[in-house]
Amino acid sequence: MRFIYISFIYVYRLAIGIAALFNKKAAQWVNGRRKIFKRIKNSLNSEENIIWFHCASLGEFEQGRPIIENLKKKTSRNNNIPYFFLTFWL
Repeated sequence: MRFIYISFIYVYRLAIGIAALFNKKAAQWVNGRRKIFKRIKNSLNSEENIIWFHCASLGEFEQGRPIIENLKKKTSRNNNIPYFFLTFWL
């Protein structure tokens, strides 16, 4: 089952790459994810403890927002960066 899933992800990524040649939103999707983990890593201070909030949708982000805001009030952290990818924007 894992092989099928991983194969699908590669085929999906290839299809998006091809679609990006002809579709503006697909191109934005590809460009937005280019070196994303490297950019995130470079934007964080490695000497601090990191609190990571991953939201798979805007709804999850909205549900987690009170927790994030409460945590910001209780700590001196200014670098709580919530990331979420909305793949259905294509």
